[in-house]
Amino acid sequence: MNTLLYVTDLYYEAKGRNYYEEDLYLTSKLREDFQLVVCHPEELKRLKKILT
Repeated sequence: MNTLLYVTDLYYEAKGRNYYEEDLYLTSKLREDFQLVVCHPEELKRLKKILT
């Protein structure tokens, strides 16, 4: 099974909708076909240092 990195800010405030609900739905569907790692955009800097 392939691994997918999903980068999102679950606390992002979007006018007129619950942004985190969309991400929770998408990640639940992606988990059906992928090993999923969820990461906040701020953590990408740290992750990049680890992987390089």
